[in-house]
Amino acid sequence: MKSAVVHEFGHPLVIEDIPTPSRSHGSDGLAEPARHARLVGKPCARRRGTPATRSTAGSPNTSSPTPRSSDLVAIFGIGGLGHLALQYAKIAGATVAAVDLFEAKLEVAKHLGAEYTFNSKTHDAVSEIQGLGGANCAIALAASPVACEQALASLKRNGTLVLIGLPKDNFMKFPIFETVVMGLKVVG
Repeated sequence: MKSAVVHEFGHPLVIEDIPTPSRSHGSDGLAEPARHARLVGKPCARRRGTPATRSTAGSPNTSSPTPRSSDLVAIFGIGGLGHLALQYAKIAGATVAAVDLFEAKLEVAKHLGAEYTFNSKTHDAVSEIQGLGGANCAIALAASPVACEQALASLKRNGTLVLIGLPKDNFMKFPIFETVVMGLKVVG
């Protein structure tokens, strides 16, 4: 058995009693989700007086970069980083919607705990996520401008877009008016 400490989403994350690699795969050959993890401490960004707790207008920002159990996190691109983002969101207690083009990756997402999965080839993922009330946070990991645009469009009012995937052309359509009116935040 191993243990480790990782810092993610502004929380120290303590992982205890991790099975050894010989026992870390399920009967289907997929890695087991992190079941022996717990968040400890207070979120760093919620301390009063830190820049992360202030909006640009100087009033307190009530949203937190740390997912809560009431949050919907939409993850666009369930690849090497996407499956990690999904597991961290689940550990933090968020509800997860996974979006990808490949059914095999969506099966991995289900196995890791995603409550909703959408194949963007066959479904309008943005409409489906908006039908759930919109995402509090959308994480764009796919290196596609379309995925980044869909992630932005899936957000609810005061939502946050996290851009990690880098489109090869270095551009995406960005609706400034809707972003400002809805109070959306974009981070990288």
